[in-house]
Amino acid sequence: MNHRNLEKEVINLYCAEADHETVEKAIQKLSKEQSQKKKKQKMKKKQKMKKKQKTEKKQKMKKKQKTEKKQKMKKKQKTEKKQKIKKKQKHVTVLNKKIQRHQKN
Repeated sequence: MNHRNLEKEVINLYCAEADHETVEKAIQKLSKEQSQKKKKQKMKKKQKMKKKQKTEKKQKMKKKQKTEKKQKMKKKQKTEKKQKIKKKQKHVTVLNKKIQRHQKN
């Protein structure tokens, strides 16, 4: 029997001035059903929160990994660029020294 029907039954029994025991049983049944319903809702809410937290954690981790990867790549590119520049400068200084030697002679 669903919740509304139980409520109607309790009201009808009470209005019909049925014996106290029958009304009490109907009320107990109704309250039991209500508590089960609340419990169910609470569990659903808890599961929903867990799922939400899990997805947020996942997204956070993805974002973190992505930013770390980006930073690593930037750093790598920067160091490569510096090394290239250093290598070119070294080559240029070597050439300059050769030119100077040649001019002296």
